[in-house]
Amino acid sequence: MALNAINSIKAFQSAKSDRVNWDNHWQDISDYVLPTRDFQVKKTKGSQRRGRIYNTTAPEAAVQLAAALEGMLFNTGIRWFELTTEDEGVNNLHEVKEWLYDSTNRMLSYFDNTRTHFSLSAHEAALDLVTFGTGVLLVQERGGVLKFQARDLSGIYLKASDDGDIVDVFREFTMPAWEVVEVFGADNVSEECRKNAEEPEKKEKEVNILHHVYLRLDRDYSKMDKTNKPWGSYYCEIDTKNTLSEGGFDENPYIIVRWSKAAEEVYGRSPAMEVLPTIKVVNAMARTILEASELSVRPPVIVGAGTMEGPIRTAPGSIMYVRQGTRDLPQPFNSGARPDIGHQMMDREEMKIQKAFFADRLSLPEQDRMTATEIIERRQQGLMVISPVL
Repeated sequence: MALNAINSIKAFQSAKSDRVNWDNHWQDISDYVLPTRDFQVKKTKGSQRRGRIYNTTAPEAAVQLAAALEGMLFNTGIRWFELTTEDEGVNNLHEVKEWLYDSTNRMLSYFDNTRTHFSLSAHEAALDLVTFGTGVLLVQERGGVLKFQARDLSGIYLKASDDGDIVDVFREFTMPAWEVVEVFGADNVSEECRKNAEEPEKKEKEVNILHHVYLRLDRDYSKMDKTNKPWGSYYCEIDTKNTLSEGGFDENPYIIVRWSKAAEEVYGRSPAMEVLPTIKVVNAMARTILEASELSVRPPVIVGAGTMEGPIRTAPGSIMYVRQGTRDLPQPFNSGARPDIGHQMMDREEMKIQKAFFADRLSLPEQDRMTATEIIERRQQGLMVISPVL
């Protein structure tokens, strides 16, 4: 049975309701680790997003781990993969070796081409992976080039089969009316969208669009046209339930990567999730220490009632007038605040965060003298801990 807008939107709403608890969790993590992502709270582009962060240990550790993943898995500066065959005997043939080596070089050059946007998109996906546990890349052919695009996790909804394989990917996004007409054609958009695109004052009005990629089960295996590809692709306007286009892919164009996954869960879990309580504690401690430090550096002033002439001035070089004959001169109030104790406690909590993000394993000890063999051994010992994820 062919997919229609009503069925697709209904399946999307089901996947959206299944993700409510994840949205709550991800918004919490976004506030303290990666505030450039929006889930429940939508902020305008370019707005200040770090108002709740008083300690940068977690954001810095996340960036460090994401960079380490890039360096170990897909570093475009080195030969980060090598093509081979499943038959070892074939691999040893001279002609096969030459062909595989040349093909590997061509693919490496392709990934390193700035037109593919691979490096930039991979970095964004790696950040989502270590922060939210799930990263999403979309691979599409544009102008004869396969382009990689990191997709915002907030707009991605997944459904999996009983085997744990992803069988449905929903992406909710918006486009201005004029661009919808430009991309999908005036004959395929709804009448409302077409009218908005024609009016100068309404052409920028956003249109809610759903892209549904699904494993196509009811296809004709004797045909390979776009409506009989193994993976179906369906675009529609959510508000008007108007079909924009229908096509297909030989493979799922969405690359879904997950850090670790609990049994029978669809979305991944991340290092940030494991230490979220500690991250909140460190931020609260940092704020308290700032207040305690300010109390020590700029304490409140005790002033006797009726002893001052004019306002109290605490700026350097200020002159304060007291009534003649008074003995109650202004004096600082000693609150007994001890920022040094707070720093000691916060250092211990910061170590827990850095350990959760494998900072202690991915960085070498700061020593003046280390042999090359010792550096390699220490690096291998550190990678053993993260090897299951890799």
